[in-house]
Amino acid sequence: MLFGVETTFTRSGINLLNSTLFATAAGLAWAAVDPLIKAVYVLRCFYGESVTTGDDLKAAIANLRRVATLVCLLMALCPTSRAQSAIPAEDLNRSIDQVIHRPEYTWRMPRDAAPKSNGFVQYLADAMGRALDRLGEWAVDALNWLRDLFREKPLAGDRTGGGLRPSQKLRWLLYALIAVLAVAVGILLLRLKRTAKPAAAIAPPAPVADLTDDRIEADKVPEQRWLELAQDLIARGDLRLAVRAFYLASLSYLARRALVNVQAAKTNRQYETELRRRTRDKTEIARLFSENALVFERAWYGDHEVSVQIVESFRDNLQRMKACAES
Repeated sequence: MLFGVETTFTRSGINLLNSTLFATAAGLAWAAVDPLIKAVYVLRCFYGESVTTGDDLKAAIANLRRVATLVCLLMALCPTSRAQSAIPAEDLNRSIDQVIHRPEYTWRMPRDAAPKSNGFVQYLADAMGRALDRLGEWAVDALNWLRDLFREKPLAGDRTGGGLRPSQKLRWLLYALIAVLAVAVGILLLRLKRTAKPAAAIAPPAPVADLTDDRIEADKVPEQRWLELAQDLIARGDLRLAVRAFYLASLSYLARRALVNVQAAKTNRQYETELRRRTRDKTEIARLFSENALVFERAWYGDHEVSVQIVESFRDNLQRMKACAES
């Protein structure tokens, strides 16, 4: 098409699908790629075996030997150029000295010893060194004295072996001091334990916030405290606040079980969605919570009349929800 050459393929494009053409193209491609594949395979095997045999290093050394032989032969054949390219020893030493003092090499050199200071600083350093040496000698003397003191020595003139030796007396004295210290520590721990019990017994109950506050966070108060408050409100006849207390108790329970994340800005619908996502295998929990949330919204926001039966049903749903969550 480009050069105006008329062939079978230009006359009919269907000839490109000829099986002979495909076989020929595949054979030519394989003939071109096969040597490269075999070379890569051979090199990979060679370098893999060289990890244990070191043949790659031997081959590199052999190549270096050939290059070195060629260079020596050229230098032997060209003595004039070799003499002209010789570098004076002074220039070579100067160049080496400049190179080794570069920043990239100086960090490898050993550090120079800091010059000793003179005057008062040196005197103070020497005095501190002598003081430390003296303290060390005193410590060694004290340890030797204690070792000699506790070493067993027989009493003078004691041939029968009776009586206590001085080291044994000191040892019994040490045991007595340890026993007295242990008793004192035990008495101190016992007194601390006795003083801690009344403090825990008279700990004030957890404070309960105002139930009429919509920003109250249920998880700040234990569930049992909400239930006790609900029972107190039922006894006083305030059923609307009792329903709210039961509702906050259910949120506190679910938060303690890590089923919901209580926030003042969340709605009941958000709590239901979060509860369904975390209790996929226990759908009854989300259903019971939804029923109680609907009752709470009617009583709290809709000003619907709350009866004792509604409160009892709300409490029963809460108990069933807890039983399902703990099963």
